[in-house]
Amino acid sequence: MISICKKCSWHVEKLDLPEEMLLELWALMVQESKLYAVKKLKDEFGIDHGKAKGVVTHFNPEFGKCHECNYSELDKEYIECPKCKAFNYNLKIGPPFNKDFCEVLEYKLDFSQLENENIKGFWCDGIDHLPMDIKSLSADNLKQKKFIKTKARIGKDGQDEYELTIYFGPSALDNYINRKNLNECIPEGSSDEWINIDPERKQVEIQLN
Repeated sequence: MISICKKCSWHVEKLDLPEEMLLELWALMVQESKLYAVKKLKDEFGIDHGKAKGVVTHFNPEFGKCHECNYSELDKEYIECPKCKAFNYNLKIGPPFNKDFCEVLEYKLDFSQLENENIKGFWCDGIDHLPMDIKSLSADNLKQKKFIKTKARIGKDGQDEYELTIYFGPSALDNYINRKNLNECIPEGSSDEWINIDPERKQVEIQLN
């Protein structure tokens, strides 16, 4: 493993963290919350401030893309960028439940097929790809619970906040565990076969294949 970053001379620390912790760190990086990421490493894993700051500085929120120069062909998890020589924690931690999947799912939610006058004219204007419990994105958690809870914006103006529970069928669970695309697991059948909405409680449940 690389021992030093040639770009800034930082001494590289090996990240020996469980998947759930890496997911929480990744989520904070995606949200550009570096200060909170440093604090989490300090408070929950006892990593001193200097080391925690170094880890966060060299952590890639997007696999393959250098944190320093945006070179986009990094192919190893602990790697030096061939362009700028910066060290990268290029961990393949981003889950299949991601922004791209949520955007596809958003457009597949057709409430017009449901026989409920109270939701006439409803549509979805976004699904949060970062769920309420980031740890629920770990493969082990999903194997046990088989669902992910997140937020969606739904209504006649597409802006009411709903709790969205996404249940994973066998195909979706297999794709998730093997880090494959989830888009193919969105049902093609009638909405009433896989979508359930409760406008009073502001809750939606969907069932993936």
